[in-house]
Amino acid sequence: MIFVHGLTGDPVDTWSSDGVTEQEGPYWPRWLVTDLPHLNFYTLGFPASLFAQWAKKEMNLFQRAKNVLELLAAYGFGSRPIVFVCHSLGGLLVKQILRTAKESTEDAWHIYCSNYKAMNDPMEGYYLAAFSADRHRYAASLMQEKKRGRGLACFSETHDNDLLWAHYASNWSGICIEYDYSELSASIRELEAANLFPVIYSSDLITIDDRDLIDAEEAVDRILRQKKQCWSYEREWRLLANLGPNMIGPLTITRIFLGSRIAKDHKRQLMQNVADAGMTTEFMQMNVSGYDQEWILTDEIPTD
Repeated sequence: MIFVHGLTGDPVDTWSSDGVTEQEGPYWPRWLVTDLPHLNFYTLGFPASLFAQWAKKEMNLFQRAKNVLELLAAYGFGSRPIVFVCHSLGGLLVKQILRTAKESTEDAWHIYCSNYKAMNDPMEGYYLAAFSADRHRYAASLMQEKKRGRGLACFSETHDNDLLWAHYASNWSGICIEYDYSELSASIRELEAANLFPVIYSSDLITIDDRDLIDAEEAVDRILRQKKQCWSYEREWRLLANLGPNMIGPLTITRIFLGSRIAKDHKRQLMQNVADAGMTTEFMQMNVSGYDQEWILTDEIPTD
């Protein structure tokens, strides 16, 4: 069950009652947790101030519905029935969420952006805080909140790096997908609050101070696009966007590079799927000889 507040509402205050003597406190969802322990209860919060559109640029109803739908999908909602409890504007938002979900298709293209803590580098997201003493607690909390809501997807400029194949392609048995860059960048420009950056490699943490609080989202993007110098071999680019699946237009997959240890049945299934979809993608098979490797164009689907 998901509670969705309305105009000028709040994910906690809207569903609370002052002056109650219940043991669980004034927050209604806690009462339901006690009475119905087999159900899960959540509250959804979103900017709903009367003056938000003048104070700061906010999403419209359609963008907000899409953003919430992607967030719910990212956290695995939908595998069990969902009941929405709405108040005023919350009802309009949920109606648009359901409409957006109904109009989407399973074949829709999306890029999934993970939380920075899901990356394999434990140093992701660190920065050197230089906030003034009276603002340090607030600033650190704000930066953490913004980082938690930001998603990232990783790309590379190269398909031909031994360490990348060992680290990210299941010990040379996986694949590397090459996209048409012009199509990829054009699709990303259509996403809300999304940017594609080359990663900056450095031996020093990025410094964030009070001036960066003016645009905390931009500061977080600068934090998440920097990595330690030792990772420079990856030649990485990062998509920074909303957390979860970000819907994009169809992309042209120009080539698929097959690792030298790819299983025969995996290769056959992949090539068959591409052929069935009518795609003109080229397949490049890696062959290893000593310390060298070569890429051979292949279009023959393996047989048993």
